[in-house]
Amino acid sequence: MRTELLSFEVENYRSFCEAQRLELGEDSSRGVTMLFGPNAGGKSNVAKALACFCNAIVNSANASWHLPYDPFLLREGWDNRPCKLTARFVSSDGKYLEYSFSFTATAVTHERLRERSANSKKMKTVFERDEAGIVNSAAVRSGFSNSLLAKTRPDTLLVSKGREDNVAYANYVYELASSIVVISDEMGMDGGRSPYFVNLLKRDEGLRSATVDFLKKCDFAIQGFSIEDVSIPGDALDALPLLPETKAALVQSGATAFKTLHVIRDSEQSVVGTRELDFWGQESTGTQRFFREIVPIIDAIRRGGTVYVDEFGTSVHAELSKTVLRLFREGGEEGRARASLIACTQNLALMSKLSREEIVLVDKTMAEESRITPLTNLSVRSGEAFEKRYRAGLYGAVPIVEQ
Repeated sequence: MRTELLSFEVENYRSFCEAQRLELGEDSSRGVTMLFGPNAGGKSNVAKALACFCNAIVNSANASWHLPYDPFLLREGWDNRPCKLTARFVSSDGKYLEYSFSFTATAVTHERLRERSANSKKMKTVFERDEAGIVNSAAVRSGFSNSLLAKTRPDTLLVSKGREDNVAYANYVYELASSIVVISDEMGMDGGRSPYFVNLLKRDEGLRSATVDFLKKCDFAIQGFSIEDVSIPGDALDALPLLPETKAALVQSGATAFKTLHVIRDSEQSVVGTRELDFWGQESTGTQRFFREIVPIIDAIRRGGTVYVDEFGTSVHAELSKTVLRLFREGGEEGRARASLIACTQNLALMSKLSREEIVLVDKTMAEESRITPLTNLSVRSGEAFEKRYRAGLYGAVPIVEQ
């Protein structure tokens, strides 16, 4: 059984003012959730909030950590309130948990982990930390003692510190954060030297084979690829306006050369050899973007996890997007856990491939506050022509353009 994200709630973060919840389903039968809405409606801010949530859990115990405080600015008084992020999930051993934390620019103001009782279905508090930095008395039974709190900085999550001490319940939260991958244009380098998908491929031969097989099925004409660690020429670094210590670090870490393999044909179209092409210089923008999305997706399908793709289907043919949806509906390999896809998209043609439970609308009110509305909340029948009715404005969440 995999760790499964059931819902994610955002409050007072970027374009979200009052709490908004993204429901992903209470069981593993739903593998796809697609977010539609106008530009600047807040879809990408859901991705940013989820990335912020995971990053804080994994990294807040680091010495260089800074809280990513980014409150809603367009309602009086809210720019001084804490941001709050909450997730409900099922752990790999079947525990139903809810974890939340609130924070300002300088401190974690509240943090709580709750577990649902198997008998009464009521939520019991595993630990709760308040603004004064006091943990509830019952928390010690779960490993969240005042001695652990004493070692935790005001800007650090207790679960991050608990992870260092191998506290079981902290590990559940860490496993949740580690099971989620957010893919967006702002997604940087993994470890500072290579894109995330390249490092995934470097570490996993099985993933490399699965990716090549999928690319061949999708008519990309890519027969394989090579990944090689290379040194950075000193004269190239000397031409850049970098600090000496930065240049030294780049020389030590080096770079990664990523090339794709294509066949060479003669005048009779017979294969006579192969040639490597530089991925970044000779492959199209669409191919580069597809790699960035599909490699983490295939990885999630193989191991189980949640993938959030911002601007899903951009620069990619609609048929390829539909193929990706089928991957999540079919599930993973035999004996493997399924994966879940959450995606923001402007590709309205995908609506015809979705059920009403899989469609979520995100838009803004007149006060510029983002709202999350599941299509099921609008009394929509399962047999409706979703794309046609959405384009007609019957569900809302479409741009209002003056004629």
